[in-house]
Amino acid sequence: MQTNKQILLPEKYTVIPRVLIFPVNTEGQYLLLQGSPSKKIWPDLWNGLGGHVERNESVLQTARRELQEESGLEAQTFIFAGQIQIETETNTGIAVFVFLARGLSGELKPSEEGELAWKTLDDALELPLVEDLYTLLPLLSNLDARSFPFWGVYRYDQANQLVIDFDFGASASA
Repeated sequence: MQTNKQILLPEKYTVIPRVLIFPVNTEGQYLLLQGSPSKKIWPDLWNGLGGHVERNESVLQTARRELQEESGLEAQTFIFAGQIQIETETNTGIAVFVFLARGLSGELKPSEEGELAWKTLDDALELPLVEDLYTLLPLLSNLDARSFPFWGVYRYDQANQLVIDFDFGASASA
């Protein structure tokens, strides 16, 4: 008797789920992480917090875990801001679930991932950021609750330049 009715078709497109969290304090500053020089991806660049969804873990559980692991903080509220599909030119892509974290508590602790710092939007945009954050952070700061969620696709063109497309679905006209 088959216990799992789900099947995988290897020829179909698959995605690796990840979360990206932007904690926001009461002053409206974002907690960003400057990747350590030894990080495999984006060393020395500033980014939000986050990581991979683990087996038997929901996307929200992952956001809670990653926030605590990387900063020592907990959030009263996680706001699902949107989802980004990242094309990799293979049959496997990356699905990034983006959250704002508010109502923060706990004590900020050092992270093995890199250096943590609170930044205003203007200060953040002056930093060496992961390339999509120059678009993503202003988008997050300008959206209100009626604008969420957004849906994005990232891909690279023939010149290896990032191309970003966002869709706001029906909520954009509300």
